[in-house]
Amino acid sequence: MFLGEPDYGEANFVGADLSGVDLSGGDLRGANFLAANLRRADLRKAKLNLADLRGADLRRADLRGANLRRADLRTKLNLANLSGANLSHALLGEAELNLANLSGANLSRADLGAADLRRAYLRRAILRDVKLDLANLTGANFSNADLTGANLRGAYFNGADLRGANFSRADFSAAYLSGADLRGAHGVDMTNARGKPAHGP
Repeated sequence: MFLGEPDYGEANFVGADLSGVDLSGGDLRGANFLAANLRRADLRKAKLNLADLRGADLRRADLRGANLRRADLRTKLNLANLSGANLSHALLGEAELNLANLSGANLSRADLGAADLRRAYLRRAILRDVKLDLANLTGANFSNADLTGANLRGAYFNGADLRGANFSRADFSAAYLSGADLRGAHGVDMTNARGKPAHGP
């Protein structure tokens, strides 16, 4: 079912079943999707700035190129495609992002504290001043990502691919780096980090 293009700004979709719905390109700024079912929904290039997506099911949703600036995404995004999406200043604390595709996404100043990003794909993502404290990043791919000024305190990078990533001014205090690949990474200060990387910077 196609519902894209029209203006749904600040619309109320609380608890709605929108699984598989096509909302691509739609104007959904400030919309309320609290606890809605958006599994496998097509939200490519949708305008979702300031949208409330808490508790929504976004597993396998297609959010490529979507604008999610300052959106509340404290929810399930496992296997979602967020490549090229704008997630700057978004709220993703404790969100589930296992195997999610965030390649080239802008996550600057987003809050991903204690989020689950196991095996997520973040190649070339922009994560300047992001909060990833206590996040589970086991096996995630951050190759060539920009994590300048990131808060990585207590994060789990076990087995993560960090090749070529920029960690200038990033805080690795109590972060776990066992088995991580840091070849070619820049600005890595491992003074207060834990674990032994598989390959050093």
